[in-house]
Amino acid sequence: MRSLLTRRTCKCGEWVRGDLIGEGAFGSVFKAHPVKLVKGFPIIMAVKVAEVLESEPSKVEALMTEGEILKQFQDCPFVIKYYGHEMTYNDNKPVCFNLLLEYAAGGTMRQRIEKASLVESQVKDFTRSILKGLHFIHKKGYVHCDIKPDNILLVPQVTFGSSHSECNFVPKIADFGTTKRACNMYFLHGTPRYCPPETVLSDIQGKPADIWALGCIVLEMLTGKLWPSKSGDDLSSWVSNPIIPSHLSEEAKDFLSKCLDINDSTRFTAERLLTHSFLSKPSNERVFASGFRPHMHSDHRLHLPKHLKCWS
Repeated sequence: MRSLLTRRTCKCGEWVRGDLIGEGAFGSVFKAHPVKLVKGFPIIMAVKVAEVLESEPSKVEALMTEGEILKQFQDCPFVIKYYGHEMTYNDNKPVCFNLLLEYAAGGTMRQRIEKASLVESQVKDFTRSILKGLHFIHKKGYVHCDIKPDNILLVPQVTFGSSHSECNFVPKIADFGTTKRACNMYFLHGTPRYCPPETVLSDIQGKPADIWALGCIVLEMLTGKLWPSKSGDDLSSWVSNPIIPSHLSEEAKDFLSKCLDINDSTRFTAERLLTHSFLSKPSNERVFASGFRPHMHSDHRLHLPKHLKCWS
């Protein structure tokens, strides 16, 4: 019987791979449980695994790069934690590369949006945390390149003496497989539905692209839906003329207008958005159903300055 050996570079000791959590372009993600509890490490982790294949060496290389990038963000509480990486061997031959990460018991922001409605105060809290994470990433000279609800993970915040309600989950930015240095403006990645005009129309992707994507997430959290997309023409139409719902609070509409500015040179930065009144003023607790689909009849649209329009 052939033996499996894991050569370890992290300090959590031996661990056992558990249930499959999800699958992506660069590998599969499983739960992982340490055999023995080690100080400073959780009882459950997530392990991102890429098979070592001669035909696809890029998958392992991508995870190695992701680990190196994550090391630089470990001082930020709004980026998923990185515990190290390991290579598993079979008869002295590498069979899979393992990236050990923080486990997000709350799932993804996508799942949270689809689960139930969010009140505006929750949206503000989530947005503030995501922005702090983006600000940290941008200060380090990186662009995430794939900010979307699927890559925002909800991690329980341990608060002794209180119940674990939805408000106790902290959103953390994850999946740095497409992250790049901000200076590489023309090296493109990302999900088309969350890409800004300069990326869709001119193949430019810098820090402002992450802010546009954040605006798309905030819009989804507030309404339960992003703009309907069925073709490339829909995408071009959206990025040229983003539509903001008229029933949102004035602060929310103005915040979205600063994120969804079609001019990347005037689009607000993460640092500037953190001081916006939407994140500082008390909420009126508006509730929007997760299945809500706004009507987009042209005769109901309000006339806003510049590129912005509203749906009612």
